[in-house]
Amino acid sequence: MDGFHKEEFDYHILDEGFTAKDIPNQKINEVSFSDDKDAFYIADLGDILRNHLRWLKTLSHVTPFYAVKSNDSRATVNTLSCQ
Repeated sequence: MDGFHKEEFDYHILDEGFTAKDIPNQKINEVSFSDDKDAFYIADLGDILRNHLRWLKTLSHVTPFYAVKSNDSRATVNTLSCQ
């Protein structure tokens, strides 16, 4: 993805053998030993992109609009704006 730089976003690229399902357990372990109790969310940008492309293919006559207030993550917004 052109224009994405790790320092712009708080994201992690999973090592081989790990899945998105492993991340909540890792995050819970980190938070349980820390005073940092900030909210977090986990998203699979590949899944977001696949669903968006599926929408465009299946409902080509309907223009999708993304409600940025639901998730204003720059990574998510940039992923959807590349289409």
